[in-house]
Amino acid sequence: MPLMIIDTHCHINEPPLGQNIAQVLHEAEASDVKIILAPGTDERSSQEVVSVASQYPGVISAAVGVHPQITSTKEDDLAFLESLLQQPGVVAIGEIGIDAEVEYPDQNIQIPRFITQLKLAYKHNLPVLIHCRRAFQKMQEILQSLGPGPGGILHSWAGSWDILKTLIPLGFYYGVSGVVTWPKARRRREALVTLPLDRMVLETDAPYIGTLHAHKGQVAPKDIVETCQAVAEIKGCSYQEIAELTTMNAKKLLRLA
Repeated sequence: MPLMIIDTHCHINEPPLGQNIAQVLHEAEASDVKIILAPGTDERSSQEVVSVASQYPGVISAAVGVHPQITSTKEDDLAFLESLLQQPGVVAIGEIGIDAEVEYPDQNIQIPRFITQLKLAYKHNLPVLIHCRRAFQKMQEILQSLGPGPGGILHSWAGSWDILKTLIPLGFYYGVSGVVTWPKARRRREALVTLPLDRMVLETDAPYIGTLHAHKGQVAPKDIVETCQAVAEIKGCSYQEIAELTTMNAKKLLRLA
């Protein structure tokens, strides 16, 4: 059976990736990356990922949403989501969440917007891609208040196991990014040792993750193989086991064939 890896978080519409998507996909496929989930961060990018997914059906899937760092405060700025959710190739809502590392927009804007999008996900039974920085307890409180639902991916998870284990019963998986390829990321690598494989998915967050430990230059979907290798070493598994398990997890959550 051919090896397959799914990149569950790649901004393939953004430069430089978006300037030559065909080449990016060709290089990804050569590295066994067969499916890419592209999240939107606002109305423009959400429309772009839906368009790209329509051009590459079965290879690129789309998530649509408004990122916590987007500064617009208008409630009706979320109105576009309803129509995009009906489009082919849309399998999730995201990238949404709470980011306490930015001063603006503040939590009074971020949190209601996050909750509105979560409720939309529950309404349409679509998983979510959650961006969270320094707001893990608040995120946990909100998700627990909504109860079990479509679940989602905790993007580039950096929270504690104590929080993660309360979110798994709600349908959540955790994303592992290229940060774990760096030996100096000691806490993230040590935490990964005990996290459950049956809730892990892989992601690049390209082109925003920066460089990987053994990689120079801009990160692309093909570079997820380095993350897969690092995870295999940390977990004491084979590369093939990690590729197969994370692919199976992503397919299950996102309902991909």
